[in-house]
Amino acid sequence: MGNQLSLFGFESELKIVSSFDRNPIEAYEYRLIISPGTKMKEQVKELKQKLHVKIGLSNENLTSVPHISLLTLRENSNRDNFIIEKTKELVTAFSDFTILVNGAHKIEQTYTADLILRIENEVIHEIQTSLCRSFNFRTPKNFVPHLTIGRGIPKNKFEKIGSDLSDFDLREDFLCNNITILKRKVEISARETKRSVYTKICEVPLNNGIVVKNHVLQTA
Repeated sequence: MGNQLSLFGFESELKIVSSFDRNPIEAYEYRLIISPGTKMKEQVKELKQKLHVKIGLSNENLTSVPHISLLTLRENSNRDNFIIEKTKELVTAFSDFTILVNGAHKIEQTYTADLILRIENEVIHEIQTSLCRSFNFRTPKNFVPHLTIGRGIPKNKFEKIGSDLSDFDLREDFLCNNITILKRKVEISARETKRSVYTKICEVPLNNGIVVKNHVLQTA
């Protein structure tokens, strides 16, 4: 029986899992985002609190800093300079632009739903497509730029909000003049994946240059 297990790879697989558990793999996640200004962040936080009072939100949702996600990368080693320089090369092709926040919207998954603020500006799609190509990623077909009010809300809980989302509407604009790069350490074992809090490693202005460093953030 032991030989049969070895023949089909089961024995070696068990050994790999055991070794993997004893020696977790360390990696780094980099997230490229658009970070709105202070006023917009405060407005989104107020909407988060309003939703929390209505249905109750997780701590992750409440503490997540408002942002527009563009791309997430995972690297096996520290590659700060590579990520920064690649992003810097790319964004020099883009000038500052205005982003319109265009009201509350519901995004449904199989068992959960997200409450978001819709974002209007084609330049975001262009930047995201350029980033994906630059880092050899396939461009997502259903990329929906947004600011999150609440994510991963069970559908039966979301029903308490109702179909009228006007209480969470926000229609305003803000200027985008840089791309922010965040980084966190990830420890992967057979039993669990541990993620540290994101740290801002730099802002890359659309007119070139770098503003650094080391701000601790929590993003969902």
